[in-house]
Amino acid sequence: SDGTQAGTVLVKDINQGPGSSIPGSSDPGQFVSVDGVIYFRANDGTSGRELWRSDGTPEGTLPVGDIRPGAASTFADNDITGLNLTSVDGVVYFAAADGTYGTELWKYIPTAPTTCAATGTILREQWNGIEGNAITDIPLLTAPASRSQLTSLEAPSEVGDNYGARVRGYICPPQTGAYTFWLATDDDGVLYLSTNEEPANKQRIAAIDDGWATSREWNKYPSQQSALIQLVAGRRYYVEVLQKDSLGGDNLAVGWRTPAMTADAAPVVVPGSVLLPFLPTTDNCAATGTILREQWNGIEGNAISDIPLLTAPASRSQLTSLEAPSEVGDNYGARVRGYICPPQTGGYTFWLATDDDGVLYLSTDEEPTNKQRIAAIDDGWAHQREWNKYPGQQSAVVQLVAGRRYYVEVLQKDSLGGDNLAVGWRTPAMRADAAPVVVPGSVLTPFSPPANSRLAGAESAAATALWASPNPFGERVRVRFVAQQTGTASLELYDLRGERVRTLYQGAVRAGDDRQVETDGRGLAEGVYLLRLRNGSHLSHRKLVHHR
Repeated sequence: SDGTQAGTVLVKDINQGPGSSIPGSSDPGQFVSVDGVIYFRANDGTSGRELWRSDGTPEGTLPVGDIRPGAASTFADNDITGLNLTSVDGVVYFAAADGTYGTELWKYIPTAPTTCAATGTILREQWNGIEGNAITDIPLLTAPASRSQLTSLEAPSEVGDNYGARVRGYICPPQTGAYTFWLATDDDGVLYLSTNEEPANKQRIAAIDDGWATSREWNKYPSQQSALIQLVAGRRYYVEVLQKDSLGGDNLAVGWRTPAMTADAAPVVVPGSVLLPFLPTTDNCAATGTILREQWNGIEGNAISDIPLLTAPASRSQLTSLEAPSEVGDNYGARVRGYICPPQTGGYTFWLATDDDGVLYLSTDEEPTNKQRIAAIDDGWAHQREWNKYPGQQSAVVQLVAGRRYYVEVLQKDSLGGDNLAVGWRTPAMRADAAPVVVPGSVLTPFSPPANSRLAGAESAAATALWASPNPFGERVRVRFVAQQTGTASLELYDLRGERVRTLYQGAVRAGDDRQVETDGRGLAEGVYLLRLRNGSHLSHRKLVHHR
């Protein structure tokens, strides 16, 4: 309310439907304000009384979390004192019962609002050689055949037959208000939009099922048009489009009607000026202190291309920094690969020193397929830590984000005489004129290829080890894993209290085995779960979201 009758409006019907202050009501209360956001307890009719937040808009009124999963309430039914929630230095403190430890002291640290800065492009991925029209046939858990950037939410037409495509990234709405979206694909297509920047919260808003539309043919089927959706300027919203083409023509476009357009205006393609590409991130980049080094022997010459990367190496070892031992032999090729966990967000500069030729690659994320050549020594050599012999040894400034992990790879080819390999960097915490220092083990994690692969140098899905689809899931979810070691494997599902909910797999495996299991979600409470795969010394985790 702004103090007037006209300016006093309903923010959101949290527990939808009529009723008194008890049944059919969310019964909100215990309000506390932190940085312009109201935190309160409310009952949505499904999860009991839980902690909510609101910025005064319907789409910005959301549950913070379901501390006590299911219909039971975190807050007691008779707790109407208004003193349960309090804020100290921007942190919300409250008393809550999670169903296990009784009523205890809890806290919630609000996250800062997202600033949405569009870059003008959005990511498109394509998988080839897939017959039929079914969206479910697109192998989203495998690496795509190609990736590209679109400059609007419209893909090129007539690019091929029998393929599947995914376009994903973020929309930065230019105004706050109601938007309508349209989808046109040949053949089937689905349009998802999240309630925020999290892919896990995406919702299906438009689709073409068992049909097709020509380019920008917005109104062939009623399902092509979404309902009105409230978006807030300055926030970013995850968007995803799936398209399955069989034979004949192929196209993909997403149109919209913005709040600035008239109510009867025709849709226009969502422009690049409001788009930002999807960047896969790793929630926890935990450096282990080492990185993998592989060596192939008996290879003459200096050419990097002569290293037989698709064959098993003669030896493997772990380095404790991005520097290899010197004077280890002649006529060999080496590869060092793994992940870097940047200690700060900001601009980094890298240097490479090798004897003889060397190449340094860094990925835009944790995917090896996205690696880019950033420094090299071509037809030359440098002494140990001799960073400035050739201009090509130094990279441009590379922007990295703390908490994410980035795939890194170094190739070195030695012939005769001396041999060495080192990668140095200048971090954001160092002076602009500081000399490079060797990248330390404290920011490194090794790459783990499958132990029994004959093509040990080839990139493999086994490096990821664990997948779940669909995610979020409803009635059923399919979990797939690739064994990293011969021995035993256990796949378990845990809730956020750390309690094991189910054992999905327990048994013997051989390295490289590809196993799939399904589990029924109908007996699970809505919320976030954690998949844990243990296979010998390997431990993998995957977040799993369940909704009805």
